[in-house]
Amino acid sequence: MNPHARAAEGMVESIANIRIGNGVIVCCINNMWPNWNMKPEKKMVKYLNDTVGPHSIRLKVIEKSNTQISPKTKGLNYQRIIFQDEEGGKIRTTLYADEIAAYENIIFDKMEYDICNEKIKLVPEKYRRNADHPYQFSFGAQTIITPVEGCKPPIGPEYISIAAIPRIVIANDRYDVIAVLIHVEELREIPCPDGAGLAVRGLHAEQPLIIIGWPKIATREGEQLKEMVATFPVVGFTSLKPSYHKDFSVATTSATFVKFNPYGEKAEMLRAWNIANKTAIYAKHQQVLQARVPETKRVPTNNKTLRAKKANVTLQDERHWLDVSIPEFDRKDIHFYLGCTHCGTASKEEINVTYNCETCKRHGVTSTPRMTITFEAIDKTGSFMFTAFNMDSEKLLKKNVVELYNMVEEEKHQYLTEAEAKIRQTPVYLQVGPATSLSRNGVLNNPIAFVTSESVLPGSKGQLKAVDKNSRTI
Repeated sequence: MNPHARAAEGMVESIANIRIGNGVIVCCINNMWPNWNMKPEKKMVKYLNDTVGPHSIRLKVIEKSNTQISPKTKGLNYQRIIFQDEEGGKIRTTLYADEIAAYENIIFDKMEYDICNEKIKLVPEKYRRNADHPYQFSFGAQTIITPVEGCKPPIGPEYISIAAIPRIVIANDRYDVIAVLIHVEELREIPCPDGAGLAVRGLHAEQPLIIIGWPKIATREGEQLKEMVATFPVVGFTSLKPSYHKDFSVATTSATFVKFNPYGEKAEMLRAWNIANKTAIYAKHQQVLQARVPETKRVPTNNKTLRAKKANVTLQDERHWLDVSIPEFDRKDIHFYLGCTHCGTASKEEINVTYNCETCKRHGVTSTPRMTITFEAIDKTGSFMFTAFNMDSEKLLKKNVVELYNMVEEEKHQYLTEAEAKIRQTPVYLQVGPATSLSRNGVLNNPIAFVTSESVLPGSKGQLKAVDKNSRTI
């Protein structure tokens, strides 16, 4: 047989399931390149740019967003897909209009693909996300997308329970969660760095967890969930992202879908459990309501009662009032440091230096003065060690942290000395609640147990966190 004919025959045998969508060839190819002795060089995301030569790249889909409507172009739909290589490098593509339907059954979430002949272009800096590679790609007429051998499209969500979500940081982790919904908060708006407001809504599951619903889920699906929550429904959420900032929670992403009637063995088992435990679920619902919508009347408790609380019957949002004194307040326990303007994490940068925070992933934050105060609060039943953080320290000392920081730098201690004496002589009314170790680890250790959301001194309010008497928290 003619060698060229043999090569052509080998190519035909190697191609299966050819599909043409919107002018793009999408096929499943097995050993095509060796037949022609022209296999392109494999690349990683970090080496991609708009001048790179022929190559192929193996990528996994880590997020395939819902179809969204462009805020700038009326009637234009788009969909973002984020890919990741084996080294963790990310790159994204955006599908528009008819492209979305063309690729609907070709590119699947969590699947791996070998891609070649894609078009690569530089993303203008103002459109880049924090973790974005500076380039993105698009699919053209010559693009070949090949599912990695052995990869099959998912049949449906791979549900796990709330308890199975890891409490450690795993890059790009997304989880499909099934849960009994017991409370839906009212829609609220939070400010964004650009000054605009963002719709958000808290969704509470029977197992202690808050699902933070961002705009689409908060508005449309959120209203539907609010109407049906009285029946404590079993609901599925796909592609939830854990959040470890402050306490532990999960948040919806652009790829999240709400499954109002989830199917499968796990869903049926949870429904059966739900029916058999209505009384306990209702009690948990009432506990959540009391924590999230507390009564205006402040009934004080004491340190002994707090120490007797157990983790399995305590909610992260619980708040209790303490009537205490701080007779041994010491200005030496006021600690200053430089930290991120957004999350407060300690920074290695000099004061007023702009940098990118590794903890909250914000770009362009500033290293600014921050403050903590450690003290022992005492009542007639015992004591706890607390730490007041930054803004709450300001309210306790009635001075701006920058002013106090400058006083210390200039060794002007008179104000702090006077504040120390006043606090020692003044009764304090504190509002306390569980430390974040409860939602992160399910642990309610003593005395590392409670965080205050509000402390009341004459003319002062503050936020305090319980710490071990022999340690300091920054």
